[in-house]
Amino acid sequence: MSQLIRLSRLAAAAALSALLAACGGGSDDDAGEPATTTYNARAAFQQLLGTGGSWTVSGTGNDSRSYQITLSYTPSGSSLFVMDGLVYDTATQTLTLRQSGSSSDSVTQTIYHNLSTATVAGTRTTDDECSVAVATGSLPTAARVGDSGPLFRLTDYEGCVGSTAVGVSDVTWSVERNAGRAYYCLTTRYVTAGGLEIECVEANGTGGLLGNRARVRLEAPVTGGTFILDASN
Repeated sequence: MSQLIRLSRLAAAAALSALLAACGGGSDDDAGEPATTTYNARAAFQQLLGTGGSWTVSGTGNDSRSYQITLSYTPSGSSLFVMDGLVYDTATQTLTLRQSGSSSDSVTQTIYHNLSTATVAGTRTTDDECSVAVATGSLPTAARVGDSGPLFRLTDYEGCVGSTAVGVSDVTWSVERNAGRAYYCLTTRYVTAGGLEIECVEANGTGGLLGNRARVRLEAPVTGGTFILDASN
């Protein structure tokens, strides 16, 4: 999902300057659950896109400034995806980045997907960049903590015209644990531009329901280096 490059620009502006490894880099406390406990990652993804939710997390960037991120998903009906002319279920994803004492800014994209199969066809941003998804794996219905795998590859096109690709990103899934809580995570690695975005939402039980906690890690190229932010609630 090609938001990180725009987020890096927001971060640089907010800083007025140029997870914990994956999401589970904290405690390995298993909260008393047996190692055989499984989590329905496919149902969690379907809830994320089909029901939606909003999570606000905070943290300190490697610029020593305090930040807050609000991550939200809202189902938005069915719509035609301009890149292939087909109609899909859609969800609107918005990330809002705030730096303490400064104004906030947001990036928004529409995710075109098939809710029943938990597959993604592509995305379209509000500044008219489209990404076409090709499946590289699938979401399991019974994943253990520590399991992970490929999900899809995104190829980006400026102006939503599929003639010249401008970037490639890989998205993977994982089930992680932090401080005794299990999380469903999506990791986007920006192959072409560099950078990383990890979004993790707490598992509420094992059946795919989402909890109130979240964790977000951003690694974004900015002038003079890399902006890094780990945020949680």
